[in-house]
Amino acid sequence: MSRLPHRLCILFATALTLVALAVTGARAHAETGQDYAVQSGARLLGQTAPALKLTTLDGQTIDLAALRGHKAVYLKFWATWCVPCREQMPHFEKTWRGAGDDLAVVA
Repeated sequence: MSRLPHRLCILFATALTLVALAVTGARAHAETGQDYAVQSGARLLGQTAPALKLTTLDGQTIDLAALRGHKAVYLKFWATWCVPCREQMPHFEKTWRGAGDDLAVVA
């Protein structure tokens, strides 16, 4: 008779652990990097971008401060191995083609 409560405790602890793992895993799956990026980036909307100098693949320097006040700047950090980045490329190209010389594209 005393073994039954012990087995029930083990069964209950196992079930509780499985439920906790399922809930934690579901929450981790739901939280994406994009959600975090949108939340943290929203605080920066409307603020001036920090001074930033970049070197292009052909060795030219791009100074964001030099573009300030002259053109709108589309600054995009991406990689060819990044699936969401590749999915955004058609929109990126359409924006670039539509804006012409009014937009400085830095990618």
